[in-house]
Amino acid sequence: MIFSPLKIIHTKQRKQIFPLDTFAPWITKQVGTMSFFGIILLGTILWLIWNTIAPSALRFDSCPAFALWIFLSNMLQICLLPLLMIGQNLDAKNAETRGKQEIERILMHLNYHNQMLRDLMDQYETQHKELMHHTNWLHDRESLVIASPPCNNYSSLLRERLVPD
Repeated sequence: MIFSPLKIIHTKQRKQIFPLDTFAPWITKQVGTMSFFGIILLGTILWLIWNTIAPSALRFDSCPAFALWIFLSNMLQICLLPLLMIGQNLDAKNAETRGKQEIERILMHLNYHNQMLRDLMDQYETQHKELMHHTNWLHDRESLVIASPPCNNYSSLLRERLVPD
């Protein structure tokens, strides 16, 4: 029995995905890392420290409001949110496809084992019937020998009982 590898489904599925749809999962993977979080956190801390501690002439965002920082962070969120949602939807679609294929493989495997068990049971039943047939035959022959009168010549007894006239 041959099981199809998971890569075949992915290849078929990749052919159905538009080129721009591969960008969303890539962004989702990049944004979902600790590196991205660290970059955003470091940038925010540097931004806030620079615009709080630096000399007034070098500051580019006013201290209490930080309007430019809020605007840029909102723009980043507005741009990334749809991409993250698309990436998550595509990942969910891929996971569902992999799950369906895995279920099919498991069912094929179970059917294969069920067939093997049926074949073994058939073999067992055949051997059991043969064994019972031989046991009954031996029991019949044994009862003929035991039921016969004692005699000194065993070969003549066998001729009488086993060989028909």
